[in-house]
Parts: sequence; C-alpha cells; structure tokens
Amino acid sequence: MLFLVKNKGKFIFTGFARLKEIFFGIMKEINEIEGHNMTKKHRLLIAAIAVLTLFHMIFCAFYGRLYGYFNLEGQLQSFLTTTAIIRGLLLIGIAISGFISLKDKASKTTPFYLIFFLFNLIIPFIFK
Repeated sequence: MLFLVKNKGKFIFTGFARLKEIFFGIMKEINEIEGHNMTKKHRLLIAAIAVLTLFHMIFCAFYGRLYGYFNLEGQLQSFLTTTAIIRGLLLIGIAISGFISLKDKASKTTPFYLIFFLFNLIIPFIFK
C-alpha cells in the first residue's frame, strides 16, 4: 500500500513503514520544540487521536456514497444514528484526553488536543 506524503517540501509516495518513520520523526521534533520530553501517555494519546482523525477523514470522504447505499437498503436511520454516536464518542474521547493533559499540567500538549478536537468537529462540513 502506498501513501502520498509531503516530505521536505516535496510530495513522495511511500509505504507504511516509511509513513510510520515520518510520524515518529514529527513526534520527536515536537518533543524537541517543546524543550522537554512528552510523557509516554501523551505521546500514545496524540498518536491514537491522529490515527482516529485519519480514519474520520477517510470516512467523511466516502460519506455521500455510504449515505446513498444505506438509503437504498432502507437502513438510513440506523446509519445516521450510528454515525452520530461514533462521532460524538470520538469528540468526547479527544476532550477527555485534553482534560487529562490539563490535569497532568502538561500545558504544552493541550493545544494539540484542541487542534484535533476542532479539526474533527469541522471535518464533516469540509467534505460536503
């Protein structure tokens, strides 16, 4: 599987292993910019939220097709309900992660949670 990634100003096709390497390189740069090491808990939370955001973007890209399919099958109401519940759970999870970072006094990571929350909040409107 190949992914299109912007690396050092150029777009390149890369495999999953290279994508993983780029992601962890970005996380390392974030740690260096902040001047301290991010705790493992916050690194894992941010990585999990980034992956869920990617899945949310992919889902939103195909939302129109899925809407049409479930409408034809007569399952539109259950599809809309499930979609609203899953999106709500994702946003609640991001908000709880942000509150955890505030509780841990990890104020340097809080903006990342806020950015992910707001981005996931507006994704459905971007793809319409």
